[in-house]
Amino acid sequence: MKKLNNSTLNLLRSRLNTELAKLEKEFGLKLEVGAISYTQHYATAKLKISTISDDGKVITKVAQDWSFKASWHNLHKAPGKLFEAGDKVIIDGVTYKIVGWNTRNRKYPIILQKQDGKQIKCTIGFFKKHK
Repeated sequence: MKKLNNSTLNLLRSRLNTELAKLEKEFGLKLEVGAISYTQHYATAKLKISTISDDGKVITKVAQDWSFKASWHNLHKAPGKLFEAGDKVIIDGVTYKIVGWNTRNRKYPIILQKQDGKQIKCTIGFFKKHK
């Protein structure tokens, strides 16, 4: 192979994911190939590694950040009981799952996911108003 291109890297990503699946089982982790940037002769790829909780949930960075930020902003579903990543909330008749908190997005830090997999972002005020 003399040059790298998009189709070659897509094939490589597919093969990497197949091999990572084997390592996931062996080590009990979630492994994911992230963004790949490349030129004709050089490429870099990001590898995301997450632990898995006892109940089988993948503990991502945004889910972990939710735990800290939810208490900081008093996001309670009941007195003394904070919302947690993975909890379901109903906003305007639509059920969402709390994915986590994006600390790099100051205006829309809360990440929610519809049942069809589509994710939305919202403000803290919007979440508090509609929870």
